[in-house]
Amino acid sequence: MKLSYRFKLVFVITTLSVLLTAASVFIYYQYTYRIMMESISKNLRDVSELVRMSLDESDMERLQRLKAALEPYISYTEDEIKYIQGGGVVSNLPADVIKKLQSSDDFQFLTKKISRLMLLTLDAPYAEKLKPYSVKKTREYFDKGGVMPYLVTMSDKYSKQRFVQTLVASGYDKVEGVWMGNPIGTTWYTALPDEILLIPDVYVHNELYTDAFYTALYSTATIFDKNGKFVACLEMDYPVGQELNKLRNLRTLSYILIFISFIASLLLSLYFSKRMSGSLKKLTDAAEQIKDNNYDVRTDISREDEFGKLGSAFNNMAEAVQKTTTDLQKSNDRLMSLTADMHDGVGAVLTSIQIATRKDSETDIDNIHSLAEQGMGEIRFLMDAMEYESSTFELLTEGITLLAVDILQPRKIDWVLETEGDNSAEMPFQMYLDVQRIAREVFANVIKHSDANRCVIHLRIIGDTIWLTVEDNGHELEKPLGTSGGKGLKNIRHRVLRYEGDFNSEKTESGFHVKVSLKIPV
Repeated sequence: MKLSYRFKLVFVITTLSVLLTAASVFIYYQYTYRIMMESISKNLRDVSELVRMSLDESDMERLQRLKAALEPYISYTEDEIKYIQGGGVVSNLPADVIKKLQSSDDFQFLTKKISRLMLLTLDAPYAEKLKPYSVKKTREYFDKGGVMPYLVTMSDKYSKQRFVQTLVASGYDKVEGVWMGNPIGTTWYTALPDEILLIPDVYVHNELYTDAFYTALYSTATIFDKNGKFVACLEMDYPVGQELNKLRNLRTLSYILIFISFIASLLLSLYFSKRMSGSLKKLTDAAEQIKDNNYDVRTDISREDEFGKLGSAFNNMAEAVQKTTTDLQKSNDRLMSLTADMHDGVGAVLTSIQIATRKDSETDIDNIHSLAEQGMGEIRFLMDAMEYESSTFELLTEGITLLAVDILQPRKIDWVLETEGDNSAEMPFQMYLDVQRIAREVFANVIKHSDANRCVIHLRIIGDTIWLTVEDNGHELEKPLGTSGGKGLKNIRHRVLRYEGDFNSEKTESGFHVKVSLKIPV
């Protein structure tokens, strides 16, 4: 299926607009996401450092005692080890052991301290509303941007497997029996290398993770005792629910902007394509008309842009083509006229020479030489005729007179020229030439086809019409003189039709009567 230019234009504009909008929105979304993550990462690093610094020497001792109390219960089956290594989380301590460890003074003290530190990340008035803990309030806490700190350790038994165990989480819902963090002894695999675990700096992970409570960015800060020995790790979760909601809203807005861009670009492209294709259609239609030889066609693109300039250039081109075609037609007509003139002029001279050289003719060599010179003069006259543009009725009268003298008088034919009209009336030189050639052909026919000895010539110009009438008293010869090939009358009719005229030739009782009328071109 052949697609129209307008469809292609609409498709290209709409596609480019939507792609540009989508690319801009995508870049802005990625930039916003990066800025958000950088801000969260900085805040998380600052909070982690603050919480770690809040743990004093007595807290270190409590952590060591709690770790020592947990150590005897750390044990995993082969299936549990495989499960943990595969990314699973195992909490295999018996309930009574968990209860015993969680009821210890060290656990309770550390839990309360961690919980208080957790609440410090929020505004004080709101933090007070979260007491006592509950799942609902815990979720609300995370929705408000609160962080989730917890302490983990690494058992000496499974240090090579890089298994870590929870020591202290941040809160417990006594009503629903749900911990805000994992219960003590909960184990999972850590992929952090030693160069991260064993340095004092805070390490912020680059990827978000999701659990039952939130989607968060998390950090790890290693805790050492005064002797530089590893005690535990402070894990800090930073829920990004609010930020993700903002990003989701931004994404929704992006979709809306892309859709609006699509509609707007579609409407605008339809509008502009209609204007552009309308101008192109006008140019195409005009070109088709020129192809069909209608050189009068012009476009009417009244615009001040490139299409307006193109329409103006097309009109100039069409005008130039029309002028060139008209000039070529005139040149062609003139060439045909000159060809006919050659037949009528030079042919008449050759006919005269033919008649003069008949066996029974008494014409001397001087007369034949004169006719030959007349033929050469005719050729020079035809060449000179190409340089003139106009003539007058007076010059036409003189030309007809000279023709009668050159053609009729040597044949001893008496002639009379009667004229009527304004001598200063102008006519195209080609018409002047055509009237002379018609007269020459008529005079030649008088000689070739009759035995006339008298000829009356009437030449008149009335308004925009020239009348030429020739009457002779001859009788038709059984064998015409000369052999012109029968083109004389055809040439006369051809010249007459060129000027929307009329040609009539008839035999009367007293001889032959030829009447020609031609209209002067405007």
